[in-house]
Amino acid sequence: MTSATICSYDYGQLFSGGVKLKKITFGINGDPVNNNSKMLILSDSKKYDAFGRNSRSNKRDEIVSKIISILEIYGDEDCIIVTISEREASSLEAALKAAGHPYEVTYYKDPKMMGISASQRIMIAVGVANKPSNAFDVVTTDTESSKRMLYESIHCDTWQAWSRVKDPNSEVPSIVFALGCTVEECEGLTTWGFDRSIEIAPYIERQKKRITVSCDKGLISKPQIKKCKNFDEMMKEASLHKRSKKTLKNTENLLIYNNIRRFCYKYPKILHSSEEIVKLIINRNDAYAMQKSDGSYIKFSTQVTDETIRKHLKGIITIGAYQFNQENKVKWICFDIDSHPPKNRIESEEDIRKRDEKAEYNRERMCNFLKNANIPFLLEKSGSPHSYHIWVFLRPVDGKKAKQFATIIKKESGINCEVFPKQEGIGKNSYGNLVKVPLATHQKHKTQSHIMVNGKFVREFTDLEVEVLDISGFEAPEEKTVEKKIRPEKHLVRVNGQIKTKIRPCIRNALKMQLTGDSGNFMRVAICREHYNAGVHNPEELTNLFRTQSDFSYRKTKYYIHKVLEKLLPNVKCETLRVKGGEFVNCAGCPCTEVTFLTHHIKDDFKIT
Repeated sequence: MTSATICSYDYGQLFSGGVKLKKITFGINGDPVNNNSKMLILSDSKKYDAFGRNSRSNKRDEIVSKIISILEIYGDEDCIIVTISEREASSLEAALKAAGHPYEVTYYKDPKMMGISASQRIMIAVGVANKPSNAFDVVTTDTESSKRMLYESIHCDTWQAWSRVKDPNSEVPSIVFALGCTVEECEGLTTWGFDRSIEIAPYIERQKKRITVSCDKGLISKPQIKKCKNFDEMMKEASLHKRSKKTLKNTENLLIYNNIRRFCYKYPKILHSSEEIVKLIINRNDAYAMQKSDGSYIKFSTQVTDETIRKHLKGIITIGAYQFNQENKVKWICFDIDSHPPKNRIESEEDIRKRDEKAEYNRERMCNFLKNANIPFLLEKSGSPHSYHIWVFLRPVDGKKAKQFATIIKKESGINCEVFPKQEGIGKNSYGNLVKVPLATHQKHKTQSHIMVNGKFVREFTDLEVEVLDISGFEAPEEKTVEKKIRPEKHLVRVNGQIKTKIRPCIRNALKMQLTGDSGNFMRVAICREHYNAGVHNPEELTNLFRTQSDFSYRKTKYYIHKVLEKLLPNVKCETLRVKGGEFVNCAGCPCTEVTFLTHHIKDDFKIT
């Protein structure tokens, strides 16, 4: 018998004669075509419960909004929606239909979700395959066994369903949007192998359930799991992992992301030893820098010899390479992502954790951007914890062009990191900035750097294929000078030719921003309410207020405008705006007085067409 979800049950009991089953995995790590590596699971920061404030029924509008956003990005034809039960599926289908985006919703244990591959590559999972807590009491002899079997069943049914979107040929990336599923749940239900066990920690009031899943041997490889703080981060991570039709549309103005093949050529190069990667970095023959015991550098006006390189690789010395040669040419770009502690400030454990997580997130996002943009790179773990150098090798090119190229990559990737080259060129008798050469030993901390080879960080290798990029055909776009137009004041709203009220400056300013996250959603509600109270009752005009938002969806915006205006409420007070609106609120120039609410009949004025 074969199965990808082997539990603690003794399957030998199914055979007569006391047969002992052999434990065999197919392929490396039980994943012959390595398609788990092509899957990304995006876990949620919260759970949806069966009852209470965070129940699926109370959060239905939120869930529907997220689902519609995913469907609009990746297309109906490439998505599967699954939820906890047939009843939940019917309720969710009805809610999607009411929101103007009808779509089929299936459920865990549906026959078509078990053991059958699908053509879709996006799974929208609303919760895991939860069951009643006493579901297995009748087939077990004690509570502990019942709970263990319950979680094994949840894990089996969930993973069987999620696995439907994996590409059998391991060519197309797949994504699971695990809405209402925590990272702990995702880690547990993707852990499979021989002698699998589940440990349930004793219940402690007001604490999360702690469930530990482990396998003694034969652990099957796992997909990538990313813990997302909010839905915006989910969508960003998804776009980096798998491009969609709308992703292409939204990034059509990104010069490098979409047009790399038009002006760049790649040339493969085989590096046979660690010495060769150092020689690939060295660009100036008459000088290099050497690190001192305090971590600072001193310049040596002499040539880098083979002996210098050998000492560097052995850790006897540490050298830094000046990026520009005497002709102002460079042959690499370096993105420096680090998690160095701030100077003159004491950090808490939480501060350190957030700093490290941010560095790892930036590293992963930059690497994904370069992969999707088809830009070859070499990843180096530079030595300090959670710190990396990402190298892009170039055929010798003018420093100005390399700087423009690197700056656009940084801008389009959205990563705030240090970029080399920092200058467009150097003057006579100048050297410019330097970068520590890979495979170094830090002379102060004695930490060593490693490079990524075949998925592992190593210091030695025999054959490493890299690609050198020719960007000589790249031309940075000219900066356009936009002449400011003097526009008439728009804060006065006219209804039937008469001025009714003002839109406060803080509301007008917020409407010019990209309103993201919880604060952004709060401001959208405030903007809608203020304009309606000012006399703008046409649903089309209210919808058009938000067309400049990057995530604008006509159907979804109109749906939520209707929801906001179901209750007749006054404008949000300036004090409340400042508290809940966060960075989107600037009350400079605001009268901070409440505008009289115009009592109109919303039912007559507001109709969805």
